[in-house]
Amino acid sequence: MTYEELYKMAMEAFKDPTTRLSKNMSMHRDRYMLLNKHLITKKTKAQKKAQELQKKIKKVDSNDMRKGGMVISTVNNLKNK
Repeated sequence: MTYEELYKMAMEAFKDPTTRLSKNMSMHRDRYMLLNKHLITKKTKAQKKAQELQKKIKKVDSNDMRKGGMVISTVNNLKNK
């Protein structure tokens, strides 16, 4: 199933008051798409391109992996009065 087919299903579900997820059509569509996104099997061109770029780019870990811990300065920078 493609994204467009799921979109059409969401619009059909909006027509029936028993399957409607919201009175607002755009809210209903967004909720329907979120609930049923697992049904999408074909990816769009943009999704394929983004996945290829993710593979190329090395993921940088935000954690600092250097040895040791926090460095505490041993120098007292306060001036004596």
